[in-house]
Amino acid sequence: GMTTGIAFLTLTISDSRGMFEFGLIAGAGVIICMIAALTLLPPLLIVRERIQERSRKTLSGGKHTSYRPVEFGFLGAAAERLSRRRWMTLVLVLLLTCFLVYQAFQLEFDYDMLNIEPKGMASVVWYDSLMAAFDMSPDYALVTSSSLDSVRMIARRAKDFPNIARVDAITEYLPSAAEQAERAEIIRDIRAQLAEFPSPKEITTGDFDRIVGELERLWMNVVEMSDLAFQAGQDRLEEKTYELVANPDVENSEDYIQSLVTKFQENQEATRAAFNRFQQDYFDHLHGTAITMANPASVSLQDLPKSITDRYISDDGTTFLTSIYPERDIWNMDNLKSFDRQLRSISPKATGTPPLFLAMIEILGKDGKNATLLAFCTILVLLFIDFRNLKLTLLATVPLLAGTFWMAGIKHLLGMKLNIVSIEAIPLILGIGIDYGVHLIHRYRIEGKGKARVIFSSTGKAIMISALTTMIGFGSLSFMTHRGMASMGLLLFIGVGTCWLSAFAFLAPIFGRRKTENRGQRTEDRKLGNRYGK
Repeated sequence: GMTTGIAFLTLTISDSRGMFEFGLIAGAGVIICMIAALTLLPPLLIVRERIQERSRKTLSGGKHTSYRPVEFGFLGAAAERLSRRRWMTLVLVLLLTCFLVYQAFQLEFDYDMLNIEPKGMASVVWYDSLMAAFDMSPDYALVTSSSLDSVRMIARRAKDFPNIARVDAITEYLPSAAEQAERAEIIRDIRAQLAEFPSPKEITTGDFDRIVGELERLWMNVVEMSDLAFQAGQDRLEEKTYELVANPDVENSEDYIQSLVTKFQENQEATRAAFNRFQQDYFDHLHGTAITMANPASVSLQDLPKSITDRYISDDGTTFLTSIYPERDIWNMDNLKSFDRQLRSISPKATGTPPLFLAMIEILGKDGKNATLLAFCTILVLLFIDFRNLKLTLLATVPLLAGTFWMAGIKHLLGMKLNIVSIEAIPLILGIGIDYGVHLIHRYRIEGKGKARVIFSSTGKAIMISALTTMIGFGSLSFMTHRGMASMGLLLFIGVGTCWLSAFAFLAPIFGRRKTENRGQRTEDRKLGNRYGK
């Protein structure tokens, strides 16, 4: 209980408030449960025993009744078989451990935060679609400045980097004075050319005939499109074509294009005059608008509309905002670090999703390592205080270390990766997994060497049930839709299981038979063998 509680409490050194509260609540909860078990369970067991004893005397008439054995005989028998072949077992277990240690060092870390989100989540799907469509990450960085000159300098420096796709700043709408002066000369030339632009020529009879011809060609194209839509079963497209041409299936259906051609041909002069008036009015409006737009006057901040300034300027007008979009996916660690270095060279005050995510990874990585190291050192100190024997202290850590490496190796063999959520489970595995070796060694000190069957039949049963219930509890997290929590639950499921298996595989041979046994010992072993169905 203490080792598990302390393993949780080591997470309180985290700079992340979430991990701090998680470690505090879980660690305090485990220790409180341990205290409750130590204070409440013994008197409850005594009361239960007295009630059962009275019931036995009543039912048996005062005669002695035998107790039903509750040990796991199969577990003790398996441990004894391993102890008989101790050297072969240890060699095989060490070979397996070496293989899984090698695999453990191949285990990779997945920095992509999107991979811990629920699979198929709409926001993640659209994120990938945006990346593919625009070659630009939607996760951008933000830089604040106190003047327009600073904004221009930041935007200019950002555009020089190859990994930056876009810079969104108010300077996109407000060029510098030098740029405006240079562009003003070009605008004056455009304005002068627009002023000399001639009015459109009048539409002649020949032009009118060409217009009618184009309308007839349009009619034929729409009719052909209608036939193709009918053949392809495109009902909506077919219905749309019948808004322009006659529907052959409907009697007296109106043909809009043909009726328009007929009106034009019946009133050629009036129609041509109307076209000329429309053409001149449209030209005058468009020409005047173009000349107005070709204004060489300089633009100031006050000239920009509020809809633009609100996006880039603070309410008090003292701070300007610049958004910098990375070209590559920032959930790739190499891309993220490269983008962050570029940001820092542009402005040390840059913020936004990319720098915050990198800082979070660094904090969680540092906290995970520190918590793991602190948990392991604290566990060693507690074990040494408990055993007062360095050899037994180190022996108790062997199954823990082996089980942890087994867990990492199996995870790699299964094609899985660590992530920022699952890595926080490693200190918990240390605190939980150490218990198995400790309990077995305590029983070993009571029973002595050559009692592998007895040790694993009783104490082995208790820690096996404890391991299984813990695995089931944490393993249930693997069914969550949040893939980060699911990976954490699966890691704890595997880690607790491997710590129990390594305790059995390493300690059963070590708790093996004595080199020489007296007759009484062999007699007792035979009795145990008969009892557990050897």
